[in-house]
Amino acid sequence: MAVVDSEDRLNLEKLSEREKYGILTKTLYIRGHPELSGPTGLRLADSLMLRAFGLLLSLGNKEAGEQEEYRRLTGNFRRIGLIAKKLAILGPLSRLIVRAAMQSFASLFGRQRLFGLDNGKTGVRDAAARYFTAADLFGFKIEVENVDDDCVQFRITECPIGYTSGDDVKLCMATNKWDRQCVRMMGARLLLEAVIPEGAPACRAYIVPAEEKVPGLWRRYPRFTV
Repeated sequence: MAVVDSEDRLNLEKLSEREKYGILTKTLYIRGHPELSGPTGLRLADSLMLRAFGLLLSLGNKEAGEQEEYRRLTGNFRRIGLIAKKLAILGPLSRLIVRAAMQSFASLFGRQRLFGLDNGKTGVRDAAARYFTAADLFGFKIEVENVDDDCVQFRITECPIGYTSGDDVKLCMATNKWDRQCVRMMGARLLLEAVIPEGAPACRAYIVPAEEKVPGLWRRYPRFTV
């Protein structure tokens, strides 16, 4: 699994790369299509967004085997970072665009109950488990460190978007809106203590109750953990 819960405290579903490839490609219209719900206009809008996301990931030479192709597709999440960096010439507007796009995609997944996400309110442990299910399908490298009823602590050991330098920190915060929105719509909150672009060996994060206050020392950048 891309998400490692060594003590199996969250009972995460363990899928093979072949199984994850099937779910990912069906949901993103790469091979097959998902079953969407809601009014016609909403289904059409969600379908277009999923197709666009799938196209972004699938462009390029395809691998022959399913496992190899799954790794290629999830590795292409770095294209989001490349696009965000090209938009950087727009200054703060670029971060607004990236943040809005990430929030929209997270809300879409929750609205359609895709990738294990849901916009129904739940407890911290359940919110974490659902978030980690999506992160595992996307190939994000995560290690779960500690699990309590009111706090789940974890590390993102490799940036899936490819942010590595100090110049990427604010774009990192904007892109991380996807993760924060995933957790927020399930009634919890994701707080970031440290991130790789700042020089940390891994991003250190916590999923806590929605009303949890952000420690003052963690508010280093605008909308850092909002």
